[in-house]
Amino acid sequence: MDEAQLLERAQRYDRETRICEGYARHARSYVQLAVLGLVAVGLFGRENIQGWFLLALCAWTSTVVFGGLYQYFVFRYLENLGTRYDLLPIVKRARILNTWANKPIIFYVLALMSFYLAAFGLMLDIFRS
Repeated sequence: MDEAQLLERAQRYDRETRICEGYARHARSYVQLAVLGLVAVGLFGRENIQGWFLLALCAWTSTVVFGGLYQYFVFRYLENLGTRYDLLPIVKRARILNTWANKPIIFYVLALMSFYLAAFGLMLDIFRS
């Protein structure tokens, strides 16, 4: 591989890294807001957790789980990409996790959808009361 190809791969990897870091920052924000919502429920509590409010709690929990999985798999994705571009040393990982590491955006979308589902459930619970 000549110098020009290596430079092009390094630029593509850098661009992909910046994009992934932006998504990771947003996922972190959703996770932090979801944890804040769960903590608020724990501190202030509700005697009657049911219906739409229960949906919001489950969705916030899902946001935390999927956001965490996105954070993990996006960096695995960058590691895999770096090895494909011959920029990082090859690291042997579990094959079953590599399938998910090549599609981390799935977890980002699931975290995003569950966060907004929680917001929707909370709004319905507030308007119902």
